[in-house]
Amino acid sequence: MGMEHKTYEADLFVWCQQQADGLRALSRSRRDLPDDLDLEHIAEEIEDMGRSELREATSLVRQICVRVIMAMSAPEAPDRARWRSEVVSWHNLLLDTITPGMIDRIDIGVIWRRAVSEAKAALIEINVAPQAGVSFQAPLPADHFLDEDFDYDATVARLGPTA
Repeated sequence: MGMEHKTYEADLFVWCQQQADGLRALSRSRRDLPDDLDLEHIAEEIEDMGRSELREATSLVRQICVRVIMAMSAPEAPDRARWRSEVVSWHNLLLDTITPGMIDRIDIGVIWRRAVSEAKAALIEINVAPQAGVSFQAPLPADHFLDEDFDYDATVARLGPTA
């Protein structure tokens, strides 16, 4: 139990994947188990628990990207200080949520495209015309947003206004 316990403590996402795989293998190899022990569905539930953690991390990265895009598009927006505060909170939650096993599963291309759409809608909601020029191609790798030292203002400045 030593290694499994360490994996559970260090990376719940990876542990869930390993346990689901193990239960499926057990289900295929052990015909002497009780019929009412539904290992396939138990494995699916455990796997879903890991995917839920990944969805949370992905959602936090997307929310951060939305605010970065909004600040790029509306550098003089009065809400920009609130956006910074939200990003700091979301980033701290992301750091608490993300595990090493999730990092390669964060698809920044998909996240950025969705964030562009969300940012445009959010800007319209606050009566700010979204500016043209925001690329649907992610300008930074996922690692940038996952870095412990991520800096919202520096990121916005690096990417610059979209006008």
